[in-house]
Amino acid sequence: MSRDTLFLLSLTLLLPLVFSQSFQNVGLGFPESWDGDKYSELYCPSTNIPKFLDGYFLCQLSASYGNPAAPPGSRLNHMIDAIGAVGSFKISNGQVTFSSQYYPSRPYKIWEYYDRNMTKSSVPWAGWSDYNVSAMARWEQVPANPNAARFHPNLDFWRVGKKILAATEAPYWVGYQFDVDTLSQFKMFPFIEKNDVFEGPNPAMIPISMSVHERRSSDGLIWGSFSAMNFNEQRFYHGVFTVDKDGTRRVVGLYDYGVWDTNACGKNDEYIGDKTLLPGYIHSITSTENFIILPITSLLINPCKFKEPPMTNVRSSIQKGGLWGMDFYDMVPMRFLIFNKKTGQWSTQKPLEVFPSMFVTHQLNAFENPDGTIYADMVSDSPRGS
Repeated sequence: MSRDTLFLLSLTLLLPLVFSQSFQNVGLGFPESWDGDKYSELYCPSTNIPKFLDGYFLCQLSASYGNPAAPPGSRLNHMIDAIGAVGSFKISNGQVTFSSQYYPSRPYKIWEYYDRNMTKSSVPWAGWSDYNVSAMARWEQVPANPNAARFHPNLDFWRVGKKILAATEAPYWVGYQFDVDTLSQFKMFPFIEKNDVFEGPNPAMIPISMSVHERRSSDGLIWGSFSAMNFNEQRFYHGVFTVDKDGTRRVVGLYDYGVWDTNACGKNDEYIGDKTLLPGYIHSITSTENFIILPITSLLINPCKFKEPPMTNVRSSIQKGGLWGMDFYDMVPMRFLIFNKKTGQWSTQKPLEVFPSMFVTHQLNAFENPDGTIYADMVSDSPRGS
């Protein structure tokens, strides 16, 4: 049988499946105000699902953006900023049902206060989208709710012991712990800190960001990474930590990049010094049986931008959102740090460098060859599209 015949056969088998699906009432783009959380449960037509499967498939939803025709500052245009919700597909006895719930974050509560109308609420929180600083100042006068996160934990899910957490990249806290069965009882999950970086006030060592995509050993131990800076010594670090089933976090490794030059801030707050002294953003890490691999992207943390971003228009309350505090450098190679889980030491005394510059986003697989070679498959995105 020729390749063409095989292709036609595959197409013939596929066409009835394609046309059996309905595309009516399917919207493509950014939902203005998604109300799927108001349905307690939705039945999902499904076939050939083994009855022995019993559990949940959780997903993160960038659910609502506001009216796309609204002016800047009254709508969202980046999926990270969208009003975040958790979706749950429950699989039981060969049937699938779907339910969802918005996270009780501060942006959600403001949006809900205005009857889910972002044109009325505007965008009084900073992010990637344009935002309203006047509205932000008014809402800052409202006492903080300890269980209302300042932004949505809609990036990942962590499993700590038997607890499921909706995760962010905030280094001090992961996100919300919640009841998976009912999508309720949302509350901030605090780590039990047993380390010198996060435990108690430490004005010198300031954590900056955390890799949201962690690794989990077969025994349930979580491995994660973070970046930090010692402001007294002007040193950057990349750290590796563990979280046990009780939620206790221990910092098990710190890589010292060295002292960066405080006089190397050039035009437009660009760092013009030795860029090997700067850590790069890490969105995900990977691991093998014995090693943790940290892919350091060419999106570098810029110490010259450790300050409030400049006003994009001093005569307007609407300011442009976007990335601040980091810069992508085309001439800075992708770097890797490798940490030995067994010895608690860095296997790389200096980061391995690989040209060209890259922006690694997610991980596929990693393993150790018998000859000692480590293989790691990663997904790299275009920096302009990230």
